[in-house]
Amino acid sequence: MADPDWSEVRIGARADAAFAAARAGDPAPLQALLHGLLEALQVDLLDRLMPEALPLLTAAAPSLPAERWEALWWDATRWCAADAVLHPFLDRVEALFGAHGLWRAMADATRRRLEFGRALAARGLDRVPLLSLGTDCMAFDLPQRFRFGLRQGGRPLFSPFALGAHRPEVVLRALEAGWEGYAPAEALMLLRSAQGVPMVARRDGWAVWNHHCGEHWAEDGFARFRASIASLAARFDTALAGSDAPIAVFVVSSQHPFVPEREGPLLARMLRALERRGGPVPHLVALHTPREPGPLAAAPEGWRVEDRFAAFELPIPRPNYVWWHDQHHALPDGLEFELRIAGWLADAIAGWQARHAAAAA
Repeated sequence: MADPDWSEVRIGARADAAFAAARAGDPAPLQALLHGLLEALQVDLLDRLMPEALPLLTAAAPSLPAERWEALWWDATRWCAADAVLHPFLDRVEALFGAHGLWRAMADATRRRLEFGRALAARGLDRVPLLSLGTDCMAFDLPQRFRFGLRQGGRPLFSPFALGAHRPEVVLRALEAGWEGYAPAEALMLLRSAQGVPMVARRDGWAVWNHHCGEHWAEDGFARFRASIASLAARFDTALAGSDAPIAVFVVSSQHPFVPEREGPLLARMLRALERRGGPVPHLVALHTPREPGPLAAAPEGWRVEDRFAAFELPIPRPNYVWWHDQHHALPDGLEFELRIAGWLADAIAGWQARHAAAAA
């Protein structure tokens, strides 16, 4: 559970003590600090500490309790931006757990994603800003792991939509009318997951912030939660301020089939709302990963790309596939599923970038 006290003074004191413990051979406090920062959505601090912390954790890995490894894996493979730091970590994982085929598969899959990211950089596609609009976490998580442009100016492009489940209508309302009605105190409640974990949700069911976990978010009329959302909203509003990128890409993900008559008008309004914000020319991607193929997935390409909009649909590879489980998307069918999505996204961005450059010439 996230520590409710993440004041700068306390974080600084905890970081000093955790780094000292790791250098002395006890990595557990440092691993706990990093994971706590992620649970508290203190992503700037996590991003800043990870390059220094991960080599220490890698060196002291044999003394890290086994139950902490899954959390460390999650944090490292998503929040370590430096390949040179992440590769030794993957080597150590294989050295420690190579006898377990799943860990080896997870390390190999991560290397494939890093290789994909290097190819993106060679094409200049990692410089195109990419922001998640929800409506679930895949729109942020998958592009982040494949090294798309979710870091600009040295900081992560993060928003209230990135880690939560939203109805598209509540996203559209925030884009069109602002944040006032997005998470008002009177609309909030604590919802308990099937495992009994409390998380913040809207009473009307239009949003569940499943990464704001813990009863402390509800204290004082959800004051801490609303402050977190206000900070994340400001990040979104200023994410592209001063950007010299000619285009930006916004991604919406869904686990339902893409139905143009249903999604089309809503997505068109989203794109118009993004245009009114100014800055780099917005382009919108709708990524659909249903259990059963819809009309778009049945097409030969499984996708369509227009002037400023792209729709991808790819059914999950098997009925019990869970896209957010590293153990699932490390297996051959899961990795192929993700590589296909990432390839589609890269090709769409490359086409838009080339078209914009040609129009500007």
